[in-house]
Order: sequence, then C-alpha cells, then structure tokens
Amino acid sequence: MFSRAVSTGLWILISFIGVASAKSEVRARILETDPPAPATLGKMEWLNIHVSYTSDEEVLFSPDSYFRGKRAFDERHFLTSGFRPAGAGDAAVAIAFESSSHVDEVRVVMWGRSGRLIGETSIPVNVNWTGHASAARRQTADWARSLESGQSDQARRMAAKPSWTWGEILWGIAGGLLMYASIPAYLVLQAIGLWSLRNDWLKAAVLPLIPMALVVVYTIDAYLKESNLWPVILILASPIAAVYLLAVLTMHRGRKRQLLNNQPSF
Repeated sequence: MFSRAVSTGLWILISFIGVASAKSEVRARILETDPPAPATLGKMEWLNIHVSYTSDEEVLFSPDSYFRGKRAFDERHFLTSGFRPAGAGDAAVAIAFESSSHVDEVRVVMWGRSGRLIGETSIPVNVNWTGHASAARRQTADWARSLESGQSDQARRMAAKPSWTWGEILWGIAGGLLMYASIPAYLVLQAIGLWSLRNDWLKAAVLPLIPMALVVVYTIDAYLKESNLWPVILILASPIAAVYLLAVLTMHRGRKRQLLNNQPSF
C-alpha cells in the first residue's frame, strides 16, 4: 500500500511541477548603461540601463541597485520601462539618488501583466552619486532618448484602454490568494500527517519535509540578502507539497474506511 501511496503522490507532484513550470518564458540581459561605468553623477542625475529581452508575454522592467550585497535604492527616484510588448525588443530603466551614494551592482526585475515576478538579471557597475548638483548638463545617449520616447508613446496608447478585463482581475486575485494560502495549508497538512499517520503512511508524509526545508532555508537566505524574488520559490513549492500531502491523507482515510467495512460482523 505504501508503494501505491508514494507512486500516486509522486505522480501528483510531477503533474503540478509541470503546471507550475508552464509559465511564460522571458530572457533578458543588460547591454549597457549610460553613462558607462565607472562613472560619477551629480544629484538626481539618471543612470540609464539598456535591457534586451525576448518574452512570450508583455513584460515590465523595474530597476534596483546594490552596494556590497545590500540594497542601496531610493524608491522615489527610479523609472520603470512600462509594459513592453511580447517578442524580442529593448527597454530602458533608470535610477538616481539625491544624496551621496555608491552602487556596485544593478539588477533589473521582470514583472508579468498579472503582477507576478518573472525573473531578474544583473550587471556589475561602479557608479557614485556625489549628492551635489552638477555644474554642466550631461548629454544623454541616443539609445536612451530613443527608448524613453518609444516607451512614453506606448504608455500613452495603453493608458487609453483598460489594461485588464474584470475576469482577468478576478482570476488573478483568486490565483494569488490560493498560492499564498497554500503556505499555511502545507504547514497544517504536514503537522496532521506527522501526528496522525503511522508506519509506511508516515514515511510517505515525511517525503516533502526535506525539499521544503531546503526551500525555507533558501527563502530565509534570499530575504536576508534583500532579493526582490525571495518568496517566489516558497510560493511555487507550497501548493505542490500541500496537494501531495492532501492526496496521502485522503488515500489513508479511504484505506482505513475500506478496512473497517471489510471487518467481519458478529
């Protein structure tokens, strides 16, 4: 019976892994910055970032900046790409600082139309902001002006029509709630399995513990490193583990009921 429980559970796990991995494919890399690093910029001078991408859905690029592994980012002073069309293309994002700041890494985060995080790309840089206004106005690179103009035109066109239908909004909210609810659901199901099951059934219930423990360790490490994507693996793994445990508990209950029904009556 144990082998049947494990094989069925693994089949469910594989099926849900396939569903979870069947997400949009996005490839992106940072081509260059304007000005190129190393560079020194004045107060609120923009560091423009040129991104090349290939995507099978609309994607928004958002910049972030780090110094020695810690986030050095002013959320009031950044420019996103706006949603860029599917296919192959280019995008521009930018960051700036008012006070004296040093950045040695730039990351660009990718967002899908549904609001989910798709991926991240980065490039090492060496850029300093002095915190003082520059005496001379810096000339912006041609590619930065061209991309900024194209993105502004696209943003105006998209603002003229609704971005999402009500159905898409409701499905997105429902999907997001289910994904987040799967985290406490997994914890509850794992506790029930460890407490109530015995013998081979207990072994089946223990199976998700090791991979989920590794996921939790990774999540904590990513959070401490201030990664924008720190909860993603936990959010994707929890529904798979929860469904597996639910299948094991359901099969155990069915087996127990079958044994009770087959008991001889006197």
